[in-house]
Amino acid sequence: MAALYRACDVLVHPYRGEGFGLPVAEAMACGLPTIVTAGGACLDFCDQATSWMLPAHERPAEVRGLGPSPIGYWVAEPDPAALRDAMHAAVADPAACSRLGEAAAARIAEGLTWDHTARAAVGRLERLWATPGAGSGGKAPAQARPPGGR
Repeated sequence: MAALYRACDVLVHPYRGEGFGLPVAEAMACGLPTIVTAGGACLDFCDQATSWMLPAHERPAEVRGLGPSPIGYWVAEPDPAALRDAMHAAVADPAACSRLGEAAAARIAEGLTWDHTARAAVGRLERLWATPGAGSGGKAPAQARPPGGR
């Protein structure tokens, strides 16, 4: 996959819904700029410094087989004209692609590592552990405490 990404100039990924955006992160790690929807999961690691961000509007969606949701279900509809313009910009300005690609690779190398993920998970578990009413009132037996006694 890395060779495929490196053979490209840009990843075009105008999603309506995305759970995480692993192909986007993989492409960025390989130094590709991306064209993505400005909404949803990719906002965790994409912005104007790494990507062409496509404006989108939220549209309610019917999802069969899932129960009711207190906030409803929706999709992000990327703007087709903005997609066209972003693709034209990527073709017209190879230097911009290089700058965005370098920033994209740095962003992934700095923020989406196993160490970063582990620290985030430990931090979240520690916050839950300290939350009264999270199962033990914030106190647990010594044998159930996280490593390091945190």
